[in-house]
Amino acid sequence: MKKLLLTLLLSFTFLFSAININTASKEELMSIKGVGEKTAEYIIDYRKDKKFEKIEDIK
Repeated sequence: MKKLLLTLLLSFTFLFSAININTASKEELMSIKGVGEKTAEYIIDYRKDKKFEKIEDIK
């Protein structure tokens, strides 16, 4: 359920936000509702090797 909620929140971010999840700082990521410190760090670690190309990449 938590992953589904995170996916939905980040989907809206992709659609309606100027924040680029592939380049955003930790602070910018944490400004997204539902994204805390751990999730922001996970996103940053993940994108060191890969870029997010579609919302399904977040799962």
